[in-house]
Formats: sequence, structure tokens, C-alpha cells
Amino acid sequence: MEKRTLGSSELRVGRLGMGCWQYGGGVYWGAQSQKDVQEVVHQALDLGVNYFDTAEVYNDGESERSLGEALKGRRHEAIIGSKVSTAHTRAQVLRERCEGSLKRLQTDYIDLYMLHWPMNPLSVKHYTDDPELIQHPPDVQEVFETLQQLQREGKIRYIGISNHGIAQMKEVQATGVPVVANELAYNLFSRAIEDSILPYCMQHEIGVIGYMPLMQGLLSGKYSSLSEMKPLHTRTRHFHHSRGKEAGTERKEPRRN
Repeated sequence: MEKRTLGSSELRVGRLGMGCWQYGGGVYWGAQSQKDVQEVVHQALDLGVNYFDTAEVYNDGESERSLGEALKGRRHEAIIGSKVSTAHTRAQVLRERCEGSLKRLQTDYIDLYMLHWPMNPLSVKHYTDDPELIQHPPDVQEVFETLQQLQREGKIRYIGISNHGIAQMKEVQATGVPVVANELAYNLFSRAIEDSILPYCMQHEIGVIGYMPLMQGLLSGKYSSLSEMKPLHTRTRHFHHSRGKEAGTERKEPRRN
């Protein structure tokens, strides 16, 4: 597996990584066998895949728990990326959430800890119904200073972001806290980041991790038409806006400038 340096970090990640959203099962993907997870993770490691991407929100933490179980005895071979939700970014809450992820992953450190979405009321609303938090979320400076403190304590090695556009990356950079990666949707259908976001990341040594490379399975060859896909899997902004209404699960996603 060819490896590349991730942004300005010292992390050497394979060109192909492993998305772990399905791990642990749940409403979105359905039941998931831990035995299957074990086999997939071990085979991936054997083939040179070393980056595993998860988040606290994936299956309510079960993805992290499942990945941690699968990596027992082989943690040293893996680079783990996880993400914290915007509704959990007040200093003390963020610290508690990081500790929770560490416990579920059964590790002393997370290699890359990312803010899942940019800090704004809409992205906070995506994860909570607390009106006070929605109207007055933590500012970007507070969030990244807390992340930097966690980094200094050795709980995370590097800080990253996800779904950030140029304006939002500039906000983060203004905090003075270095970030080494931006995780973004990128596949043959979703190529909008090529115009300005990718060049900006290259210019500023921010590594790009592409997620949803198979467009929720549409590009895998498994489906011959959109109608065969589960409505829940096609309700995001990456598909036509009307599909969310058809599925009865329409949700506004945080905006990426």
C-alpha cells in the first residue's frame, strides 16, 4: 500500500483508508456482525490499510467501540481518526467526549481528532435541541484551544476538521491552532471541492481525506438505479433535495461555504 504524509503532520497514511460508520450496527446501516468487523479490519491491516475513520456519532458510539475491539493487539499498526460533534464542544463537554471516545476505542490516544462540522448554529442544531446551545454555541477560538490542550496532554496527536469550506478554514486558522487535515465528501459524482477547496488545502499543507468515495454504494456496482437504494441513504445534499421528503427523513445539513 502506497503511503502519503497527511498534511503537515508526521502521519503516514495509506492511499486507501477504511470508513467505519457501519461498524457496530444501527438504524442507518442495519445490523453488523462483530465477527465480520474483526475479519475486515484484520484483512485491511494485512493488505497495508492503516487509516481507520470513525466518529462519536456513528451508531451512537458503537462504531468506535467495535473498531476498538477489532484492533485489540494490533492498535500499533493503525492510525485512528475520530470526530466530535459540534454540540459537544464546550470546553468541559469536549474533554468528556474525547475521554469517552478513548474509552470506547480502548486506546490512550487518538491519532487524528476532528471537528465533525464547522461551528455555527445550523451545525449545532443538527445534533441537539438545546435552544441556548443552538443560539450561543462556543466560538471557534474556544473549541480549538480546548483541542490544543487535549493535544498537549497526549490524548490526541493531531487536530483536524471535516466539511469545512475556505471561509471556515480561515476562521480555524485565525485561532493559531494548526490543523493537519480536512475530511470532505469526494467521489466521481461529488467533485465540487476540486475548484477551490483542494487548491487551498494544498497551499496551506492541509491534508484532504475523501469520504463517501462510493456515494453511499451507488458507485460500487451494487445498484443499477437510485430507486434500489434505501431512501435513508439518499436524503443528504449529495442527492436531489426532494429525496429527503420521499424518505420522510428530511434533515437540514450544516452548510459548507
